[in-house]
Amino acid sequence: MRFASLGSGSRGNGTLVQMNGQLVLVDCGFTLKDVRARLARLGVEPGQL
Repeated sequence: MRFASLGSGSRGNGTLVQMNGQLVLVDCGFTLKDVRARLARLGVEPGQL
């Protein structure tokens, strides 16, 4: 199991969890634009979630 923080702060929080090839985004308060940009930094496309 792997965890990656997308960020934490007053604008939102997000954690990416990967297990057995599955990706789950947990507790995300960011805008969709922010989520896409933060996932891109990790090489993850939204469709992979």
